[in-house]
Amino acid sequence: MIDIAAVGEIVIDFTPISNAKNGNLRYEAQPGGAPSNLLAEATLLGASTQLIGVVGNDPLGEFLCKIAERYGFGGAGLKKIDTRPTPFTLVSFDASGDRSFYSVQTESALHAFEPEMINKEILQQARAIHLAGSLLGMENGRRIFDQVKSFAIAQGKLVNCDVNWRPGSYQQSEARKYILPHLRGLDLLKVSFEEMRMLTDVDDVEIGSQALMDEGIRLICITMGEDGCYFRYKNGDGYVPAYHVEVVDTNAAGDVFTAAVLVSLLKQNCDISQIDFSKMHEIMSIANAASGICVSRKGAIYAAPTLEDVQSFLSNVGVSDKTIHGTIGGVQ
Repeated sequence: MIDIAAVGEIVIDFTPISNAKNGNLRYEAQPGGAPSNLLAEATLLGASTQLIGVVGNDPLGEFLCKIAERYGFGGAGLKKIDTRPTPFTLVSFDASGDRSFYSVQTESALHAFEPEMINKEILQQARAIHLAGSLLGMENGRRIFDQVKSFAIAQGKLVNCDVNWRPGSYQQSEARKYILPHLRGLDLLKVSFEEMRMLTDVDDVEIGSQALMDEGIRLICITMGEDGCYFRYKNGDGYVPAYHVEVVDTNAAGDVFTAAVLVSLLKQNCDISQIDFSKMHEIMSIANAASGICVSRKGAIYAAPTLEDVQSFLSNVGVSDKTIHGTIGGVQ
């Protein structure tokens, strides 16, 4: 049994580290990719995980396969292909530590990722399936998204997506018409405030989250940076404040948040509708804590906090952490 399987990318984030003496930029090749960041964090919180995706058969792809193995989500689901290179992005940061991503590849291994490459045995074994929002930006990715979503729903899996929109994925103006239909029927949807606005054409989280629920999505989490998060599901809705930390690097913050929510939901071992409001509020508070630790560090996957990190953080701020104690999938 696998707790969480994710379908999507593992990539190289070329991240600026300093300027050379002659003024040239210097970059470090760091592992990243939203679903991989999520799985790294879920593993560190005690879940068993597996990535289903592709890399190029090249040195960068070999490096990423080793990272996936090191963080516990590598294996049979991650394939190397010869026809396209390993995907990478250029990362930049503003003065506040907020990051931007720039894709400079017209095609990468992700563009050759097809439904027949999906390891169905891994999907069958998983309790929860995470679908990368990046899939929605490619025609082949949308085919994968819809087929895996249909399979997961039919099998009674917990199905999740983080929209994770990036410039170049698709036009924001197209999202409501062309992207929202793919999201219908999800158990959990995580969006930023900007992504909620993109999908609903409204600026109010209460109205926007209700519009998303009306599309058949059962739990909506809207992350809002220093303003915390907002959630809505059958038993209620509410705001959960962020923890005040010194922000160094916001890369992977949303992925870590989503991982903490997923792990906590699986630990409840019941349907989302059976989780009472106070427990759901606690789950979101734990996710905010994990995300807060992440932004105080540098490096996407490298910034993911351990279970002990989160428990210590919550203990220091006087918040219960019993939701993330215990055993999940046989892993303490």
